[in-house]
Amino acid sequence: MIRLQDLVPNVYYEKSRDFQFIGRLFDIVLNSVKTNSDTLYNLPSGKNKDERLLNLLAFTLGFQPKHHYNSKQLEAICSVLPLVIKNKGSLNAIIIATNAILHAEGLTQSLSYSIAPRESITLYLPTQLSDLTLLSDLMNYILPAGLYCNFVKEISKVTNVETKIGVKSEVIISKENPYYYNKLLKANEVTKYRKNLIDDKTTDEKEGQGVLMNMEIEKATGGN
Repeated sequence: MIRLQDLVPNVYYEKSRDFQFIGRLFDIVLNSVKTNSDTLYNLPSGKNKDERLLNLLAFTLGFQPKHHYNSKQLEAICSVLPLVIKNKGSLNAIIIATNAILHAEGLTQSLSYSIAPRESITLYLPTQLSDLTLLSDLMNYILPAGLYCNFVKEISKVTNVETKIGVKSEVIISKENPYYYNKLLKANEVTKYRKNLIDDKTTDEKEGQGVLMNMEIEKATGGN
């Protein structure tokens, strides 16, 4: 307890009633602050909480316990209960509450569910979750109106699948011989020229014009 009287000379309190009054006011304020600071370690939601007060804490947060629950589960629900009540009547509230209980039991399996519109919602839970009393009672607070909830325990195995994609780049560098290229070009021109002659010949034969003749021109030499 803080007493200002023990921290100042006695003459102040003995000779001045005004100082006595001011000192008592300081005692009230300082001790109030100290009391609030000391109780931080004993809050119901803190690490040093008393498990006997969990039911009272849940009732204070808006959930009325009806059975004796697992202390770990109830503690986890109390930590998220304001958020659950805020989102009551939605799928998000169901997911938050269920995941909190799974986390409290140390289960890493993700929550799976299926919804039948305007009828029910089915939660697929791991077989290691043995106590469903708290989750069942909590559904009465957060389920949308007109729906009921089914619990199905299942064994699931999650495997990671990897797809490897490789990229290969290839560049081919070639060097052409200019002499060979020119020779090939001339051969192509001769082939094209011959093809044109054959096409002309075929056209003449179809039209019935002229006769193919071999003609030779000789250069005249001297004499008659």
